[in-house]
Amino acid sequence: MIERAAELKKAFISTFSTPDGKRVLEWLRQEFDKPDLHIPDNPHMTYYNLGSRDVIVCINETIRQQDE
Repeated sequence: MIERAAELKKAFISTFSTPDGKRVLEWLRQEFDKPDLHIPDNPHMTYYNLGSRDVIVCINETIRQQDE
């Protein structure tokens, strides 16, 4: 399991450190990491927004940990 995690971490870093990867990650941030996640009277969309943002946070954290 640890080997698989290390392999995935390397794949994330190599993917998102290229110019195209950076461009895609920026697009993902703009689309799914919006400042206002709460949608009044629509808890389903609020949960959707929170889940979408969690994916972006996971990608960013994995990339940030490249030196660890």
